[in-house]
Amino acid sequence: SMLDVAKMLRKSLGPRASRAPRWELPDWAVRVAAKFSPKVRESLPGLGVKRRPLNEKAIRELDWKPRPAEETIAETGERLVGLGFLGS
Repeated sequence: SMLDVAKMLRKSLGPRASRAPRWELPDWAVRVAAKFSPKVRESLPGLGVKRRPLNEKAIRELDWKPRPAEETIAETGERLVGLGFLGS
């Protein structure tokens, strides 16, 4: 989830990730907001849906070796800091 990504960023970047979210809006709050915002309304079909991307085909057919998510997220966060998109 995006909250898990935010937790990983706070763990790897420390204070530089201070603006990473610490909580998620409950589904009911999103549904209420959707009544007033077309942009929020677009997210309604995905509420409550757990997505688990599969990479078995890429591993099998391309001999791909994925990197651990934590490592990838930490390095992406470091790069975003270097580019000035996150706190320094």
